[in-house]
Amino acid sequence: MGSDSHLAATTAGAARAARAAINLGFSTAARNADRARLLDDINALELRLALIDDRFERLAGRGDDQYQAWRRDTVTKARDLAVRARALEVDGLIEAHHRRRVAALLVTIRARIVALDERRAALRDRRPRSVPGAR
Repeated sequence: MGSDSHLAATTAGAARAARAAINLGFSTAARNADRARLLDDINALELRLALIDDRFERLAGRGDDQYQAWRRDTVTKARDLAVRARALEVDGLIEAHHRRRVAALLVTIRARIVALDERRAALRDRRPRSVPGAR
């Protein structure tokens, strides 16, 4: 009877280990997919940064609704990237140089948006204002 209970315990332990390995495999695969998406999103945000630099005047001159929608979208993507990069870093699934790249990109994006906001405000201040009662 002692050997039967030992065999049952060993079998149960092996089954638990197999389930854990399967779950770990799915988790690792999912996390690797998250890492790949993060790196793609870093590239997309870097492209957006290049567009800010290239089309600065045109972005600053957009209508208010368009500009605010673009700005919110950019800020949201930057924040999401920061959260995801941190989670992957905590899990040990992103290398330090990628984390530094994300941090540098976020700092640069923030600075460019602040500069764009300032430029936009300056452009709006220089626009001729309509005179009340004039046609």
